[in-house]
Amino acid sequence: MDKRRSLSRGECLELLRSRSAGRVALTANALPHITPVRYYVVGETIFLDTSSFDVADNIVGNVIALECGIDDIAVSGTLWSVCAVGVAVPTDEVPASEPILRLHPELIRGWMQAARGAETGQ
Repeated sequence: MDKRRSLSRGECLELLRSRSAGRVALTANALPHITPVRYYVVGETIFLDTSSFDVADNIVGNVIALECGIDDIAVSGTLWSVCAVGVAVPTDEVPASEPILRLHPELIRGWMQAARGAETGQ
């Protein structure tokens, strides 16, 4: 396994755009909580489909982290993770009947690791 390399903001957003499901980390009553979400990215804005008004109500206005990654080392030869951190806010871009929130990340960090020989096909 080669060393991990850090990803640029642009690379992180590109990887986030390549998927549609991730995990949101937040605190609830001072305890950590992680919940799966569907999401999509437009520009640098991430729209989170929480599938639940209870979850949306608990995270709106709070700092959250969205993590997405893939560990298909056997299939693609890569392992990566991206974490986007920001405040979840309501959005006017969707009907009020949908539990969708908007996140414009203040911080995006990510890394990628390739299997040895993945780039050369060895």
